[in-house]
Amino acid sequence: MILSELARKEKAVLCVPSAVFLEIWAGSSMDNPEIAKKTKRILSIFKVYDLTRQVAENAGVLIRNRQVDASLDAIVAGTALYLGAQLATSNKKHFVKVKGLKLF
Repeated sequence: MILSELARKEKAVLCVPSAVFLEIWAGSSMDNPEIAKKTKRILSIFKVYDLTRQVAENAGVLIRNRQVDASLDAIVAGTALYLGAQLATSNKKHFVKVKGLKLF
């Protein structure tokens, strides 16, 4: 079952760190108005979590302990840990070292 279907059936709440919006909107494909519009529509089903002090602390620990390499990945993992949420990603290799992180 795909994530959007789980959300529609109220079996999951889809969350996204605001840092992911930065990654998405930094992509050159967002220069295409059709792609940008479709992306906004898709992302509208997600609850957005901004970077908080606690998430930033979590992310900093992950970087310091070399559990993740990139700051944005640390924010994503730190947010998932803070929420006790499963992380759905196609880049599982970026997150396998994160202790306690549940991957979808």
